[in-house]
Amino acid sequence: MTKILKSGLAFALVACVVAFSVSPAQASMTVTYTTTASVNGLPVSPGTSPVTLATGVTFTGVTNDSVTLGTILNNTSSVASFGTFDTSGVTGAMLADLNGKTFTLYITQTTPAPSGSGLQTFDTTLVGQIVATASTAFVNFTAPLTQVIATGLGPVTYSVPSQVAISPPSTNGGITTLQGQISAAPEPSTVLAALSALPILGLGLWRRRGK
Repeated sequence: MTKILKSGLAFALVACVVAFSVSPAQASMTVTYTTTASVNGLPVSPGTSPVTLATGVTFTGVTNDSVTLGTILNNTSSVASFGTFDTSGVTGAMLADLNGKTFTLYITQTTPAPSGSGLQTFDTTLVGQIVATASTAFVNFTAPLTQVIATGLGPVTYSVPSQVAISPPSTNGGITTLQGQISAAPEPSTVLAALSALPILGLGLWRRRGK
């Protein structure tokens, strides 16, 4: 029993050494990104904001927004804002002008540095409906609902919900935040490097115990 206990404690010590051997830069991943949008596929430059979607309706992206994703030795995620819809300029039934239009969300990642192109898009259909005396609109995102940007620290995944309800002018001042999720998984080589240290450190502890 004593040997088993000692072995368990030794392994725990090794695990702690490996965990603390991960540099601060590897301990967490800060993702910085900028978003914009276009309607009906019209060309738009990264960072362009706000974008007019219809009369009285705009979308304002975020600029150099950041989220920090815990330790990269685990698959971590964070809720993120990708921009806001503003319908405060809508009067009467103008929200219906959104009906049938295609909304494209563009995400440009700056850190960690992407491998290859850092521009990813989500294609969606923006549908406006009039219900009784109130105007309602929905962004229906079409699959896939995720896009991945490859980096040297591992892939960063951007996700959006399948549907987003856009507030009419009478609700929340016409402001709706487009929220999604950003997640990251460690590069396999990073995990392999950490795990490969276990036998070496364990052997060193075993030799010390034997002396």
